[in-house]
Amino acid sequence: MIHKLLAISFLLLLFGCATVPPEQNPPKEEPKFVVRTDQDSIEVGKLLFDSRCRKCHDPYKDVGFPVGLHGILKKKSLPVSGKPATPENIAKQIRHPFYEMPEFTDLSDDDILDLIAYLNTL
Repeated sequence: MIHKLLAISFLLLLFGCATVPPEQNPPKEEPKFVVRTDQDSIEVGKLLFDSRCRKCHDPYKDVGFPVGLHGILKKKSLPVSGKPATPENIAKQIRHPFYEMPEFTDLSDDDILDLIAYLNTL
C-alpha cells in the first residue's frame, strides 16, 4: 500500500499535478542593509558618489533634474521609481535600476554600503 502511495505521489509531482506546500518553500528574502555611520564609510561613499553618481544626481537638491537626492533616506519614496526609500531599495536601484539609470553591477556590497552611508548624511 505504501509503495502505491509513493508511486502515485511521484507521478503527480512528475507531471506537475502536485506542488510543494508554500511553507516548505518560503520566498527568498533580500538581504537587509545596515546603514553605516562611521566617518571612513561616509568619506569613501562620498568619493564613490562624486566619481560615479554626481553627473546625474545632485546631493543638495530635493527634486528636479539632475535627480535630487537631498534627504533621500528620510523620504517616504525614491524619486523616480516611487519605491520605499530604504537602503535595500537603493541597493537594488544601483544594481538593477528603474528607468534610464545605468547599472552599476561592478560595485561591491561594501561600495554600496559606503554609498548608502554617504546618502544617509544628505
